[in-house]
Amino acid sequence: MRRLLAFAVIALLVAGFIFRFGQLEHKVFWIDETFTALRVSGYDESEVVAYFQAHPLLTAADLQQFQTYSADNGASDTIQGLARYEPHLPPAYFLLVREWAHWFGSSPGVIRSFSAVVGLLSLLGIYLLAVELFKNKRAGWIAATLMAISPFHVLYSQEARPYSLWTLTLLGSSWLFLRAVRLNRLREWWLYAIAVTLALYTFLFSIFFVLGNTLYLLVQTRNRRIYRRYLIFTSIAIASFIPWLLIIWQYRQQSFQVVEWALKSSATSRWGQLLAWGLHFTRAFVDFEQTYPFNSTHLWPYLLVVLSIWGLVGYACYDLWYHAEPRAWQWLVCLIATPAVGLILLDLWVGGEFGRTTRYVVPCLIGAELAVAFCLANQTSPLRSQERRKVWMWILVGVYSLGTLSCASGVFAVSGWHKSGGYIPYVAAAINQTPQPLVISDFDLWILSLSHYLKPTTVVEMFDSTRALPPVPEGFSHYFLVNAPPGFVQTWATQSDYQFLPFEQLDQVPAWCMQIASQPKTCPPFSS
Repeated sequence: MRRLLAFAVIALLVAGFIFRFGQLEHKVFWIDETFTALRVSGYDESEVVAYFQAHPLLTAADLQQFQTYSADNGASDTIQGLARYEPHLPPAYFLLVREWAHWFGSSPGVIRSFSAVVGLLSLLGIYLLAVELFKNKRAGWIAATLMAISPFHVLYSQEARPYSLWTLTLLGSSWLFLRAVRLNRLREWWLYAIAVTLALYTFLFSIFFVLGNTLYLLVQTRNRRIYRRYLIFTSIAIASFIPWLLIIWQYRQQSFQVVEWALKSSATSRWGQLLAWGLHFTRAFVDFEQTYPFNSTHLWPYLLVVLSIWGLVGYACYDLWYHAEPRAWQWLVCLIATPAVGLILLDLWVGGEFGRTTRYVVPCLIGAELAVAFCLANQTSPLRSQERRKVWMWILVGVYSLGTLSCASGVFAVSGWHKSGGYIPYVAAAINQTPQPLVISDFDLWILSLSHYLKPTTVVEMFDSTRALPPVPEGFSHYFLVNAPPGFVQTWATQSDYQFLPFEQLDQVPAWCMQIASQPKTCPPFSS
């Protein structure tokens, strides 16, 4: 049995490695990742628009300068770009990726590989955390393997955004916090303060993690010396973050504009909100939403799987409370409940949808994975009866199988529920098959995403849709309009002889093949 378990652990860890590094270049490089590349390059949005204005005709290769590491721009340019345009995102991740790009290159796959490496380090982090929390190596290995094949963690280990690094900083901060409380040595407290500072400089919602630790110590310890040191070193970490808090305050209007999508009042029903939170926890273990979109109109057959995961997480929480040490389940409750309650209250306050976004509830997912890992380790322990162990071994195999199949089903997927723009490679393929295309685009940074898939020599004409219709130069075999605002296509069609043909099965995306209405159709074969 031990050999079988050891083989399973090794196989799952290898699978986790393959899932994280497989097809890194294949996934669509969507707008959020484009902003990451823009920060790495050291340019900002105003410089890009100014370049568009000065060079209305350029090539896809010209656009790549804004997506490539440049020694002419320094780390200060990266920080300044974040401060002015994305102040809600602290700079730690972007500075690290900039250094990564300096050494290894700036292609989408290379930039994403930083998140993949960090995702692998997170497996070690959750192992150490589980062993420290439960004093159980079996729980540690199960936690590591669950995270290795967790669909959520695999997705964000292939994303050029901060969430994989945030996961690692939360795991490291948690491990160091528990060690500091147990040993109460200055070295551990200093390391904890450094880790929390890094977590705060990685993602703003790390503040919920700090609040959870504070609540835990209020409930769990009566040692004033421990609590005093905790307050001192946590204060040091928060004080270290004050410079960026001042930047957030200075550019607060820009922060509100960037997260406007999450600040809009949600008309979601209570059932919809419950479903969203249920899916958060489900995605940590299973995710077939690429094949079975799970919503109120399409519940089967995915509903049975989702309910099974909910039941497992619920029972794991009960098992944790009944069998684990009080400090373990109390800390996990604080880890899960504090960000959950915080996001719910934030949504009630601003009327937004932060709580419906899975990437914002990473601490909750870590807590759920740890609870399930403890439950599976406890129920498959040699101390349990043979019949009980056999049942839970099958449950363990089932969880592993669902996670592995979920990750495998998404290996070749271009996009997923966590990103938009999955149409971009298909639009680019249609454009690339024409001999001499002209791409006409509004001043929209989605063109930077499209530029990764166009031939380097493809000519792009930039225009400002708020001013006038763009001139259409002659001498090109095919003409394509992309990123036009709603209603613009109809306006242009009524004021000219052009007709705009949507791409087949992509009639809802901002991309059209355009040609003179009186001429024979020359658009690519899969246009309609």
